[in-house]
Amino acid sequence: MTATGPERDEDVAARAKLGDRQSFDILVQRHSENLYRFIRRYVGQPDDAYDVLQNCFVSAWMGLSRYDPARPAENDDAEATYAERLTRLDHAIAALAAFYKEPLLLTTVSGLSQLEAAELLKTTPKAIEMRLYRARRKLLATLGTPEG
Repeated sequence: MTATGPERDEDVAARAKLGDRQSFDILVQRHSENLYRFIRRYVGQPDDAYDVLQNCFVSAWMGLSRYDPARPAENDDAEATYAERLTRLDHAIAALAAFYKEPLLLTTVSGLSQLEAAELLKTTPKAIEMRLYRARRKLLATLGTPEG
């Protein structure tokens, strides 16, 4: 906490990037509940959703070296914008057919490779690649460009 209130996620993440495990734990605490609820909508069992959540945080920890704290927030009201964008994304993903949703969530949220997703869905990696391409196109058509 700073004198003006809780630290921004960007500042906490910058410390986590330097190897500060406590800072990473702060981020996990801040975002676990909302991320779990998001994942739970798409995963059948609570235990499975928890496993996906854990995989997300492991992936985040492993990917911290790529975090760029110099990238500024989009505007002064970043939290409201983030929540609104997450809600829009949630609705757009929910509207996808399972045919597209499953490989998208398996690779993007669970962090599986296209080969692993193909094995789970009993199809080929090329089919997963095509489904991901089409799912992303559908999301882009629904949500517009990142700036829009």
